[in-house]
Amino acid sequence: QDMLQEDKDDMHEREEEEKKAEENPEESGEEKKNQKEEALKVFLKGYKLFHDKSKTIYNDYFFCSRFDELSTLIKKILSNIALCYYKQENYRQAIIYDLEIIALEPTYGRSIVRLLKSYSKINKIQQSVYYGDIFMDLDKDTRNKFKDMPQIIEQEKIKLKNIQEAEKNNANKDLILFFGSFLTIFMGVLIFY
Repeated sequence: QDMLQEDKDDMHEREEEEKKAEENPEESGEEKKNQKEEALKVFLKGYKLFHDKSKTIYNDYFFCSRFDELSTLIKKILSNIALCYYKQENYRQAIIYDLEIIALEPTYGRSIVRLLKSYSKINKIQQSVYYGDIFMDLDKDTRNKFKDMPQIIEQEKIKLKNIQEAEKNNANKDLILFFGSFLTIFMGVLIFY
């Protein structure tokens, strides 16, 4: 009952905010961002409530035919949370939720695609390429839903190759500098004696 009262209070707050928004249609970008964050908090609160309640339900359904329905529902909820974080450019949080989905279903295309893009956004190109390879191993129907992915995967592979070449060149430069410094010191010692 306390939760019902909190939900009613939240509803009244949202109605008041909607009235204010109608009165003042020119909202600043900061206010919209705050509203998005608040919406995500409400969504996460609902998910937590669902998650707490679903533990019992999950155990009850584990050995029956409705298990697939519950699993699908959980994947959709986690996917929506990950999508919310992705759209807010909070890529690390999106990755966390997408990894939970992958633990439930390793071939869940949307999460694999979002993982690839999220890792790319935070410059973890090797992980991005890893999920690109997983994507290419998915069935044809799933891959066809994301027609732009082969080009994105190829771009990620090129980035990774460039990074690896740059690291190799830097390692070679460091080695040359080390031997150059060593030779300079050695020559200085020979001249001194």
